[in-house]
Amino acid sequence: MATERVLGASKKDAQVRRRELLGSGPKSLSAKLTEVVAAEASTLLRSPHGCELVVEVARGGETGLLFELEPEGVLAVHAAIVRDVARSLEDFASVASTEDSDLAGKGPSSEYEHVLLSYHSSRALRRLLLLAAEEHSAAAAASLAAELWAKALKGHCEQWVNTHAEKVLAALLHCGVQPVVAAVKRELKPLVKQPLEEWAGRFLMHRGKEGVDG
Repeated sequence: MATERVLGASKKDAQVRRRELLGSGPKSLSAKLTEVVAAEASTLLRSPHGCELVVEVARGGETGLLFELEPEGVLAVHAAIVRDVARSLEDFASVASTEDSDLAGKGPSSEYEHVLLSYHSSRALRRLLLLAAEEHSAAAAASLAAELWAKALKGHCEQWVNTHAEKVLAALLHCGVQPVVAAVKRELKPLVKQPLEEWAGRFLMHRGKEGVDG
């Protein structure tokens, strides 16, 4: 009996097919994808759907294939994320104050919230950092965790404790990058009254169900 063929289905292995579609080099889909996401990372992170795209690209794609094909592009996305996280709260206060007339009657906009405080972006960052401990995403996500700590969060934990950014700090404690984990523990220990694991657990209980937790 002949095997029924599914219309439009490729006979090639899925990983091989993804590799062919993404490609490598300056004119490839992988290069264009990372270029666009790096350029628009700040806006995408604050979007309910755009943040999902940033997570996928920043983690290097499924099984790390995108990071393998376009490492410089993925690292450019990381750099854009780190720059956004490193921005001060004063930056946003200044921008928001100049736009008050435009926002009158429209309510607060996530565009004027720090990336660590915005609903969608803070959860996306938590998810990205936790992916650093998972086998298939470890290389790219671990690289981001190290950069994020060294260039944006080290020495600044005190200002983020007791804010929505705590979920990101908690994720750093579980990112699996041991030098980062050790450094975060040292900085957080005098700032948190509870045992650190107990404190972090509050923000990681629903990590697989984004949008359910606070």
